[in-house]
This record gives sequence, structure tokens and C-alpha cells, in this order.
Amino acid sequence: MTTPTSSDRDTTAARPPNARHRWWRYAAPFVTIAAVAGAVVALSRPWQKPTGYPPGSAALREAERLGALDPFAPKVGQAAPDFALWSLDGQTVRLSDFRGRVVLINFWATWCGPCRGEMPEIEAVYREFKDQDFMVLAINEENTSLDEARKLARDFRDELDLTFPILLDGPDGQVFRQYRLYGLPSSFIVDKEGVIRTVRFGPLNRDFLRAKLEEAYRGGP
Repeated sequence: MTTPTSSDRDTTAARPPNARHRWWRYAAPFVTIAAVAGAVVALSRPWQKPTGYPPGSAALREAERLGALDPFAPKVGQAAPDFALWSLDGQTVRLSDFRGRVVLINFWATWCGPCRGEMPEIEAVYREFKDQDFMVLAINEENTSLDEARKLARDFRDELDLTFPILLDGPDGQVFRQYRLYGLPSSFIVDKEGVIRTVRFGPLNRDFLRAKLEEAYRGGP
């Protein structure tokens, strides 16, 4: 009988039965730590906070794809949640007061670069359509006291010569949270029946806004 030489032996046979899995006992803690760290990063992405959406960014595309990143956020075809906020002029303004008009609800802040960029576009369309049952309600989000927000928003309005109503959401962001938003600017176009016809995350331009207003006047896309 021929005795196998060392070169003929199956080298794997000499390993303990669980040798090929032994590495997992050492690697598992590091894999777990990496998974937890990844989850923390995913849940704290910058675009999930009101820091503004850079135009054309991957964050903006992802926000649009996921629909405000919240399954319970108001969507096209649903009634727009009503709200009541103070205006810069000290008046209480309710969304429901404008039933019978097409309304652009725009969430913005003075520190938001894309918000500043879109404001002249919104103003131009407002002046064009304001005599055609169109209203803009621009809701300011400053994460500061109401008095400070009022001053910042008033200076911003005067600098850009804005003529549509500017409303103050206050430091708790009540309406921002009511609409379950994650970034600025964010906009909703509501038809004359109070139904959302367009949801937009990121800055508006006048061509897009005109087209979406025409859809809202028709009562749908």
C-alpha cells in the first residue's frame, strides 16, 4: 500500500472543522461597529436638516425621489394641511382664507442660498399672475426668536423688493413640521379647491412655476 506523501495530502483536511469560520469571530465586532456607524450617518445626512438643497445635487435628486423623505408628508392629490401664522404686518393669515385661489406655499429662510436665488423668480411670477386668483404664502424658517425672525425677514423682503405675503413660522417650526419637511427651499402649489397639485424640493424658476400654475388652474397635471 502506497503511503501518500505530504504533497498528495489535502491540506484543508488538516484544519480544524471550524477553522475557515474562525476569522468571523474576530471580524464580527468590527463589522457590527461599521454597520452602526453607517446607520448613524444615513440618519443624519445634511439634507435631512433645513440647510438648503444645492441645485442639481445628489441630495436634491434623492429628496425628490423619496417624496420629502417621509411617507406621511403631504402629497400631490391630497388636501393641503391648513395653518394659521402671523404675517410681517401682524395679521393672522390662514391657508383656508384663500380657497378659490391657486396658492404657492413656499418654505424659505434668509440664510438659505437657494432660497435667495429663487425669490426674484417667484416675485416675477406673482406680479404676472396675482390678478388671476393667484397668491404666494412665503413661510419663513429662521430657528430663532419670533422678533428676530421678523427683523431678518423684513430686511430680506425690503432688500429684494418682495410684494407677496411673508409669514413667520416661529422657532418651533410648527408648519415646517406639519408638512414633514427636511430642507429648504420647499414648495407646494395648491389648487382652488385646496388640493396639492405640485410638490417641489429645491429652488423654483419662473418657467417651471408658470407651467405648474397652468396645471393647477386646470385642476391637475
